[in-house]
Amino acid sequence: MSAHERTFACGRVDHEFTADDLPEQARFLSGDLLRDYASGVDIEGIWDEVNAKLDVLFPVTGRTAEGSRFFSQANLELQRLTRDALEGILEDCFGNFHLTAMRNNRSYRRFYTSIRRAIDTKAIGELMKQAYEARQDGKMSVKHFIALNTAADNQRERLLSAPLSAVAYRLIEEIVRASEKKLAYLGWAMYGDNDPSHLIHTLSSCEQTRVWEVMTARKAAILLPRLYARLLTICGRGLPEAWFVLPTVFSEFLELPRLRKALSVIRNKRRASARNPSSAPKPAVPMRGSSAMKRGSVAKSRAEVASCGQ
Repeated sequence: MSAHERTFACGRVDHEFTADDLPEQARFLSGDLLRDYASGVDIEGIWDEVNAKLDVLFPVTGRTAEGSRFFSQANLELQRLTRDALEGILEDCFGNFHLTAMRNNRSYRRFYTSIRRAIDTKAIGELMKQAYEARQDGKMSVKHFIALNTAADNQRERLLSAPLSAVAYRLIEEIVRASEKKLAYLGWAMYGDNDPSHLIHTLSSCEQTRVWEVMTARKAAILLPRLYARLLTICGRGLPEAWFVLPTVFSEFLELPRLRKALSVIRNKRRASARNPSSAPKPAVPMRGSSAMKRGSVAKSRAEVASCGQ
């Protein structure tokens, strides 16, 4: 290799130390170190806390139960190995953009924590509006805002992929089984405040979004083939190439994991109900001549009552 040539590494090298490299009873120190680093605790304070915990976990000197003093070379070596591994983990933190942003920027740390704790997509949208205003005021950089935007997208996907409630599955099943006319009515009733008593208004915004995804897929499955055939009839070969993108976009929409999961649950329920017959008790088959026997017993009892009265 000549003097003017230089070698560059592409990609990222694996971490030299991880929590698995620590002794089993000291692995929690890795999480404490990462949390303190991201919270903005000074490095000296972090190591003071680590050393205090190591003295408790692996005491080097002290007294036994009998009162005699001891010195443990093994615990001293365990302290050294644990401290070396934690130093390597802390060194990786310095090169981690997210952890360093959490440590150095209070606005980024506050918004990221709120986004991760959000349980509603509407709340995430409001937080991102506030983050954009903070970016405009210069409280965070563009890179920090982009990282927050990525975290918000990931949190939305987590919420939208969460298990649905029984009410949401009931609405999805109703949409799947609905006719075209009933589908139009459901679309009207579920929209806005057209029908405030509709069940969709009892769901969270995440579940409402997933129900509307099924509604959109159901309507598209009905209308798109008609529209496409109509356009081919009118335009023929003169149909613009952009229109041929519609089936591809629709198929990609149907491939959403959360949409496929919801539809598969409904399909499995329908198959299970078709396999298992109704468990309601069947009406008893009347025996031949039973009505005549009842009439005879009633007439006999009446005759006995009349004789007693005489």
